Amino acid sequence: MLGQTLQLSFFNHIEVVIAIIWFISLFFKVVICFFVLTQGLSELLKVQEYRVLTFPLGMLIFVCSILFISNNTYLGNFISSTWISYSITYGFLFPLCLLMLSWGRSKLRN
Repeated sequence: MLGQTLQLSFFNHIEVVIAIIWFISLFFKVVICFFVLTQGLSELLKVQEYRVLTFPLGMLIFVCSILFISNNTYLGNFISSTWISYSITYGFLFPLCLLMLSWGRSKLRN
């Protein structure tokens, strides 16, 4: 919508450029997140080569995305009603508990 309202005298249809930039940035975000996920899982499972996990993990994510999010209405309802509590729990409280647990373990060792 922003790209459609912008009017530049030297360039028409700037919304196409904005959409291309958005797709490229989304692609790199997904690639980086998937790479970090495979690296972390290979470290957790003590697998020597992380590339062994890429295909099974990709298929698992693909199937789960189809099964868990059935349509856009469900996704919009989930984001508006559940996402805030979900992100606070798993994005702040859970890492905070792990940090406190790690801090307490280091204090007990000393």
